[in-house]
Amino acid sequence: MDYIMQEDIKTIAGAIEIDWKSLIDKNVLITGATGLIGSQIVMGLLEANSINNYNINVYACVRSTDKAKKVFEKYQNDDKLHFVIYDINESLSINEPIDYIIHGASITDSRMFVEKPVETIMTIITGTRHMLEFARQKQ
Repeated sequence: MDYIMQEDIKTIAGAIEIDWKSLIDKNVLITGATGLIGSQIVMGLLEANSINNYNINVYACVRSTDKAKKVFEKYQNDDKLHFVIYDINESLSINEPIDYIIHGASITDSRMFVEKPVETIMTIITGTRHMLEFARQKQ
């Protein structure tokens, strides 16, 4: 992780605009966790845990464990980080209670937008539908 990203993570972890009290002892699920925005959120939550001991469990939905281990190398041994191997085109089922969902999964390959626009949009729609259904199940 480069210096600029480390500073960004510290800024997120210390942001007074975030209602951190509402996240204490909660479980947060993040789709698209290895993407640019998703990874920043995951690391920001984990960093806030380490600074303030908020006890936030972060469930990071990823397609590749290998990629996730590289992206979250600094946090590999953090017992609050839980990888969930997941394809957004499928329904999600995990037993743990989930308090918050941040849906950040999407196709980001611009070539796919051009070559397969319908499939790209359908993946976005299907993924969002699956997350809404999952949110309803978890209330």
